Amino acid sequence: YSLKNWKTNRHIFIFLIAFYLINDGLSTLVYFTSVFASTTLKMPTTEILTSFLVVQLIGVPATIFFSKLSERVGYMKVFISSVILWIFLGIAFVLVSTTLHFYILSAFVGLVIGTTPALARAIISTYLENRKDSTEIFGFNAMASRTSAVFGPLLFGLVSTAFHSQKIGLLSLTLFFSLGLFLLLYKK
Repeated sequence: YSLKNWKTNRHIFIFLIAFYLINDGLSTLVYFTSVFASTTLKMPTTEILTSFLVVQLIGVPATIFFSKLSERVGYMKVFISSVILWIFLGIAFVLVSTTLHFYILSAFVGLVIGTTPALARAIISTYLENRKDSTEIFGFNAMASRTSAVFGPLLFGLVSTAFHSQKIGLLSLTLFFSLGLFLLLYKK
């Protein structure tokens, strides 16, 4: 039913497609940073784990803070800002050459790693408030988001192999964030 009526629900489906792109870039970036850290930066496992701890220690309070902020300034504004930061983070991976750089980048990842998906769920919930087909759209969202998650790792693998550089592979993920951002801005 929901797919048949996509024109009626155009703003919802455009947002969902944008979110799938953004989430695929986000997930791939997070999953492959440990591979990047160990093979490209030659970081030991303990330092990689420490960097992920930094992400979590910053991520939890940042998600709470930005969720509260978005209640005042608007969910979409803060969500779009988080996507812009993801684009800069994807670009920043090209510049990372030391463990210190990686820790700094981890701190910035912590700012948006929980914020982005939390705000996306809030926006979707707002769109679906008081709708009879909300469970159907949430079900579609769950299935489609898992299906779309293959494209990020595929792009990362192809680009990393073609250019013999995981930095360029991580940079290529900015394509997902940029396309998602374009759809968010176009949707308006």
